[in-house]
Amino acid sequence: MQGRIGRRRSRLLGAVAVAAVLAGASASLLAAPVQAQAASLQQQQDELRREEAAKAAEVDALTADADAVDAAITALDAEVARQQARADDAETNVRAVQAELVQAGNQKAEADAALAALRAELADAALSAYVRPPFDDLATVLADEDPSAGAKRTVLAATHTRSVADVIDEMRAASERARRAGVRAAAALVAAREAAAQEQRVLAELDDSLAAQQALADDVQVRLDRALGEAAVISARSQELADQISSRERQLASRVGSGTGGTRPSWVSSGVRVATVAGITVNASIASSVAALLLDAEADGVYLTGYGYRDIATQIELRMEHCGTSEYAIWEMNSMECSPPVARPGYSMHEQGLAVDFVVGGDLIRSRSSAAYQWLAANAAGYGLYNLPSEPWHWSTTGS
Repeated sequence: MQGRIGRRRSRLLGAVAVAAVLAGASASLLAAPVQAQAASLQQQQDELRREEAAKAAEVDALTADADAVDAAITALDAEVARQQARADDAETNVRAVQAELVQAGNQKAEADAALAALRAELADAALSAYVRPPFDDLATVLADEDPSAGAKRTVLAATHTRSVADVIDEMRAASERARRAGVRAAAALVAAREAAAQEQRVLAELDDSLAAQQALADDVQVRLDRALGEAAVISARSQELADQISSRERQLASRVGSGTGGTRPSWVSSGVRVATVAGITVNASIASSVAALLLDAEADGVYLTGYGYRDIATQIELRMEHCGTSEYAIWEMNSMECSPPVARPGYSMHEQGLAVDFVVGGDLIRSRSSAAYQWLAANAAGYGLYNLPSEPWHWSTTGS
């Protein structure tokens, strides 16, 4: 009875043990797919953010509408934050791996030193055994008439023999420790190199993201300069619309860092040669095209007027009044640093005479569904003028 119960208990305990092992194995098997799925999801999210950032970097901040620019700013900010987090993680990993490399190196050095000391000790023991073999001690003991002295020498001789054996055993153990320490140090060196290479790759990606972010900030600054210049042009006709333009663009500019600054545009030194066509003053180089556009539009029943050139001297005066009188304040200072914000001179297409704000019936063209806009959309490109999408009335040689 006792034997059967014992055997039953043994079988039960064995079953429990097997169940525990299987449960642990099942947990491990279940955990692995979950971890793999999480890693895959993270990779998909990272790839999606990279794609969004790549698309954002392609947005032309000078011509896109405000919503598209706002979305591009958001996408690039998110990508920079992600890359910065990866760079921080990579730096932490490099430090950890470097610490492991130092520790492994120290252990290898200690193991080598211990092995060298044991080899030296064994060499001394071997030399001692060669100079005075243990058998000589035994002969001396046997010839000694003092029993106690002989016993003492026997013990010493035996102790000497065990010492050599102990040193050999310790050498074997020390050699194994040195080998393991060497393997660990080699692995740590490989890991350190891989971590450093990974950090460089991550930092390169971060630099690319920062460059894209800075390029967008520069374009947004130029966009703001042009928008503020546009607002100044139309303020005499519609202060409300001018304020709307200024407010919208200043909100965008506040979301990005300062641009890299500007210089005096090259065209400023040569000045602008202008001509007036049907009451619209423009750059002489496009005067004939604008004249032809106005005549052809009138022939189709669309009567356009407008205004084009704005003397850069007016903008310089505003900068001196609200930004400062130094060369830097006039030409380079970020527009948002002025009080109130004032566009840098030379960035408005109106200052070059290469833009026209078209008017119909005494008001700017504000609707894309209007007959005037529809005519321009269908025909203006033939005369070298292109629309700025965010401003139906604004047409220039570059579309900005």
